[in-house]
Amino acid sequence: MKLKILIASQIFFFAVFGGWLYINRADFVSEFWLETAPVDPRDILSGTYVALRYAQEDNVSECAKKLDKYVYRIWVHFSESEKKFRLTDGRSGNYYEVKDCSLNPVYEKNWAMIKLYPSSREVKAVFPERYYLNEKDPKKDIRASEAAVKVRIQRDKTLTITELAELAKDEQDKNSGQQQESGSDKV
Repeated sequence: MKLKILIASQIFFFAVFGGWLYINRADFVSEFWLETAPVDPRDILSGTYVALRYAQEDNVSECAKKLDKYVYRIWVHFSESEKKFRLTDGRSGNYYEVKDCSLNPVYEKNWAMIKLYPSSREVKAVFPERYYLNEKDPKKDIRASEAAVKVRIQRDKTLTITELAELAKDEQDKNSGQQQESGSDKV
C-alpha cells in the first residue's frame, strides 16, 4: 500500500511539474533577429559553439556614453530597422537595432537589460556570446558573419539566444562587400 502511494505521489508531482513547464514554455516578452559580426573561436573544454558578436554592440556602448554615468547595466529599446535579411531556409525579415536607452528600468515591449563591461578606454555591451551546438550539427561551421541570431527578451528583461540561422549566400556576399568598403570588421 505504501509503495502505491509513493508511486502515485511521484506521478502526481511529475504531472504537475510537466504541466507547469508546458504552460510557461512561451514565457517571454518578445522575440526578434539581430545581425552578427565576425568572430569564430572554438573551445575544446567547453564544447562546440559559435562565438558571436553583434553589430548593435557599438550602438549600445555609444548610448551608454551619452547617459554619462558609470553604470553596469542599462535598459535598451530595440526596434525594427530598415536592414533586411534572408536565410537559407527561405525565411526573411528585418533586423532589429538599438533606438534608445535608459538608466532606469523600462518594462515595455522590446526593452531589454544589457550588462556593461567597463574596459580601460571604453564601455562594452555584453550580449549573449556563445551558442552551443551538437557536434554533428552542420551549423557549427557557420562563421558568425554568415549568421543571424534570433533572441528572446525574457521576463527579467535579459536577452537569450533561441536560434542561430545561416544567411542566404547573396546576403553573405552583401555583408562581406559592406565590410570591405568600410574597412572594419563590423557587418
